[in-house]
Amino acid sequence: MIFMNYKPELEMKDGNKIPVLGLGTWQLTGENCRDIVKKALELDYRHIDTAEVYGNQSEIGKGIQNFERSKIFLTSKVWMNHLHYDDVINACNRTLKELNTGYLDLYLIHWPDPEVPLEETFGALEELVDDGKTKSVGVSNFSINLLKEALEVAEIPITVNQVEFHPYLYRNDLLEFCNKNRNVLTTYSPLGRGVLFQDKSRTRSARHSSALTKF
Repeated sequence: MIFMNYKPELEMKDGNKIPVLGLGTWQLTGENCRDIVKKALELDYRHIDTAEVYGNQSEIGKGIQNFERSKIFLTSKVWMNHLHYDDVINACNRTLKELNTGYLDLYLIHWPDPEVPLEETFGALEELVDDGKTKSVGVSNFSINLLKEALEVAEIPITVNQVEFHPYLYRNDLLEFCNKNRNVLTTYSPLGRGVLFQDKSRTRSARHSSALTKF
């Protein structure tokens, strides 16, 4: 159920704001992806999440056309094979071209690659921010130890850590660490990949937190 005109946001570490509710587009492809994105925006969603590895950025670019860009929060992610400096820059440029937009609101490291120094990747992300190609940067699928390392080397604010999080995988330690360091915890698969709909015996639910929900 969507409550029209209800647009809660959270302020991130860099001062930019992110909508609490977002549309995840993993496994959405083709015209179906385009139409779902368009319908979501018509229903007042404002946060659309994608990634280069999803292979649907061109369709999302078509879906967001005819909507005011400044009212859409676009998140994309650079894949783990593209974390060297020049690869990050090139991947972001391809993403912008496919989405047919001049900038991203948030650009994430999709998965860490232990073979690539985080300093190198964050150096590229900093350049993208300086060039206006993304407003904010963050990470995805980072453990506490990896997030600690990233916070030590990054010279720009790490605003988000996007991880799987739901009542079957309630990662309280990670949530508390993110809250302590003002890193917004964005959840994916918040309904346990559909399992929560099938399990009528469970009554346990996640406690209220600052975590975002991305369906």
